[in-house]
Amino acid sequence: MQSLTFATYAFKKVVIFFQHPHNDFIRIMPLDARRVGAVHFMLTVKPISIIFNFLETFWEFVAFLYMESEFVRRRGVNLKKIALIMLVFLTLVGCSQKENDLVNVESSEKSAAETSSPTLLSDLANQEFSIKENQISAGNHDSIVTFGKAFVNLYTGAVAEQERVTFENYISNKNLLKFTDKVLDVEQKQNLKGGTGVTFGSDNTFNKTEFKKLDENLYYLSLTFSNQGSGMSCKLLVQSEDKALKIVDWYFGNKDGVDTAATGHPAVRKLDNPELWDDQQWVDHVFKKLEKYESELNT
Repeated sequence: MQSLTFATYAFKKVVIFFQHPHNDFIRIMPLDARRVGAVHFMLTVKPISIIFNFLETFWEFVAFLYMESEFVRRRGVNLKKIALIMLVFLTLVGCSQKENDLVNVESSEKSAAETSSPTLLSDLANQEFSIKENQISAGNHDSIVTFGKAFVNLYTGAVAEQERVTFENYISNKNLLKFTDKVLDVEQKQNLKGGTGVTFGSDNTFNKTEFKKLDENLYYLSLTFSNQGSGMSCKLLVQSEDKALKIVDWYFGNKDGVDTAATGHPAVRKLDNPELWDDQQWVDHVFKKLEKYESELNT
């Protein structure tokens, strides 16, 4: 107990010394910074610097015990025992700090992962795609492909993250916009139940692209992509409205996809009519099928 008490006292003295770097004690330090010479460069290397500082601190402590030898002899304290206690103490402090650093890093990485997906989806939803001309042309190929990929990442990412997003920067037709919102909602429910045979996510890898002009200011775009090895495709009809790219029809056509159930099998579902979603009879028919599909999913 005497040894532990003295170790605590001695450690406090060392701390006080470091708080007063001009203490006369500096004159007896064997590892004076003025004499390290060629090894001074090592202080710029972090692992070596840590070891160097540790050894220097420990030597200072031993030197301090030597100076206080009269105090030590009066109390019959075992110097070896004190040195061992201090060595264990400093080692435990170093390990504890390392563990805290690891916990902080893991916590930061986890926090970044949790916030990155919603932020990405928000950025995609708020992105605007404009062109210089009133009508799109073959010269807008890259812009249209980028536009299509952004829509795919937004939709599939929203399914995976169970996030509500807006497609207003991609779709202006009210019926198609309402349909897209509804399909996303049902697809999210189905994905939670594991009822889909594909993997959704916002980090898709795009492979083949098909780009074709159908009419003035109307282009067909087909994108094939994959996510974690799960292959999918998306077909789009794209127009320009007020010098902004807009989707006038879209279709994923996955085997168990909600849009497939509502609008038809790939063999019969065509994307060639930019006014399809203005046909109220078609729209009503599609929403009835959607309601039925959702009802069956909930039972």
